[in-house]
Amino acid sequence: RQRAAMRVVVWNVRRLSNSVGDCARDQVLSTLRLLQPSLIALNEVSVESPHPPHSVSELAEALGLRHYAFFGHVRGTYGNALISAAPIQRVVETRLDGGVEVQSRSGAKHRIVRGMLSCDTARARGSRV
Repeated sequence: RQRAAMRVVVWNVRRLSNSVGDCARDQVLSTLRLLQPSLIALNEVSVESPHPPHSVSELAEALGLRHYAFFGHVRGTYGNALISAAPIQRVVETRLDGGVEVQSRSGAKHRIVRGMLSCDTARARGSRV
């Protein structure tokens, strides 16, 4: 019996911005469409980004995928997202200890907090991943 292949893509999308801060939405979407992943794990997702999409549901819809989860471990608006071709059955949100304190150009200190999002998904024939 042959198992169905599953392609997983993990990507730090940096608020859907490129290295100079311009919108990288179209490049992200075209790359993900080309890769045709079964499961997408995105880091540095902001639902307050100046660039669309402004929600994980909009991003999932643009990719033609129906199942998603978001964990905004920073002020509820910035964190990790999972987008799946298969139904997401269980989501676990974990706040990670530690992080890093950085100093901005203005001299202000800022603490970068960390979080992790994991899930179980359904697969064909009822098996779980």
